[in-house]
Amino acid sequence: MSVGDKDGASDWHQDIELYNSRVAAGKTVVMLVYVGENHSVAQKSNQIDTIRRINEWFDHYLKGNDPKNWITTGVTVLDRERELKNAGRGSELRLPRPRVADKIKW
Repeated sequence: MSVGDKDGASDWHQDIELYNSRVAAGKTVVMLVYVGENHSVAQKSNQIDTIRRINEWFDHYLKGNDPKNWITTGVTVLDRERELKNAGRGSELRLPRPRVADKIKW
């Protein structure tokens, strides 16, 4: 699931509650929180990130490929910033970017 922390349709904290309830029920779930985004992801860099992660998720859970680290262990905000810098997209760090709450995986 992906959410924006500036969602005008619903409080994104409710998404955290939904995430936690799924985890408590033993479901496999990942929550992507995009800083500054509304109900849908509008920033092009965040759209690309979301689609890439959806594809990696399906590659693992449908095709049986090895999971990416963000699926199994999550990614902290600092790790995400390093990831963007290493990808040569350091200028995007000024744009809204995903952040991670404790125990939330990317």
